[in-house]
Amino acid sequence: MPQQNCAKILIVGKNFNHQTGSGITLSNLFSSYPRDRIAVVTAYRNSDLGFCKRVYRLTARDTKYLLRSPKSRRDYERVVSKYLPRSHNSVLLAWKDRLLGFINSYILGSICRIFKKIFRIRCFRFFYISTALSSWIESFDPDLIYTHLGEISHTLLFEQIRLAYKKPYAVHIMDDWFQFHPECKQDGPMYPMVCNQIQKASVLMAICDGMATEFKKRFGREFLAFHNPVDVESRKHLVKSDWSIKNESFTILFAGSLKNKLQDYAEVCKAIDDLRRKRDYRISFHLYTMDHDSTEARRLEEFQGVKVFAHIPNDQIAAMLVEADLLLLNLSLDENQARIAMFSMPTKTSEYMYSGTPILVYAHADSALTLYAQEYNWGFVVTERDSEKLKKAIADLYKNESLRQSLGETSHSLAVTRHNKVQVSQDFCEQLNRPFRRL
Repeated sequence: MPQQNCAKILIVGKNFNHQTGSGITLSNLFSSYPRDRIAVVTAYRNSDLGFCKRVYRLTARDTKYLLRSPKSRRDYERVVSKYLPRSHNSVLLAWKDRLLGFINSYILGSICRIFKKIFRIRCFRFFYISTALSSWIESFDPDLIYTHLGEISHTLLFEQIRLAYKKPYAVHIMDDWFQFHPECKQDGPMYPMVCNQIQKASVLMAICDGMATEFKKRFGREFLAFHNPVDVESRKHLVKSDWSIKNESFTILFAGSLKNKLQDYAEVCKAIDDLRRKRDYRISFHLYTMDHDSTEARRLEEFQGVKVFAHIPNDQIAAMLVEADLLLLNLSLDENQARIAMFSMPTKTSEYMYSGTPILVYAHADSALTLYAQEYNWGFVVTERDSEKLKKAIADLYKNESLRQSLGETSHSLAVTRHNKVQVSQDFCEQLNRPFRRL
């Protein structure tokens, strides 16, 4: 995309990195965008400065504390309006503003931390447009603002930026976080603010087709679906072409977090343990996770054939996906977690699909992930936390090479046609620039 035709985009909230799902997704979606036309405001420390050097990290100077959490719609509106940036006619007033900010951010912040430690009382913490942040944004002078609604503190900061600078903006939603934060549920005090942000957005994006369909029903507006794509060019040599079992055992691979999913993984481990003991199947389950030293990991390793390893960086995992015989792709089946993740799509989905290794999809029957796998027949689906059903699925895949090949070829073909980074990134950037070109 020619640089002169590209809007200057201010990203509020998430950052570019290679460790988190949102960071990886951002890096891939913006891969075709001119780097010097992007700036990031974030509270996260792990920004990839090689991708984007213009990063403003939110710190104590951009933080406010309230001893009492907002309770009503009006309370949240006051939080936003009270801390909108003001123009100062004198140096004295500007320094007064900085001094008051210091008192709130550092002194009141220290008091709040003491309250939390001694009295278990949580103060309300949020970000605001400090004098430093205001100057930084004005020096960049963005044409468009892009944000992922999700965290309360970032959502309030985005509301301030939206009102203060009056620029067109794009909202990209990756999880149904309305189900996670009581404040943002339909009867919550922040719901009107978030609805207003969505209604007035120039561009609305969802993480997948299932979410786009659901949110159109919920908010009455069209959402474009943009999920994490895969770098087809760099992975051409990393595609499975032989689905026979070559190693001493049939290896099932999982990469990701163990949090909130222990029961789900325990059922998989139990199924594998039973198959090894009762049918003498040579099956191994390898989990690569940042939680490898956790109690959860030790409990899973009590099952026969299960090994938990340290997390492998995203750029090194591609070869391991191809070497495995089966990949586990799952979303939590816990009732509360399933409701939050119902319309989510795991970041690694496209990378798993591209590898050509067959995929066992283990998720709620109504989840966007399950429906996508069933619609295009690219994954073997199990929708219940049931070791017997998991055992049957794994046994079928273990015994049937032609089934493994069919699933692998289908998923790879779909990844090339639907999730190619070059095409997806170009389409994504084109959609972001449409409001800018109408100005």
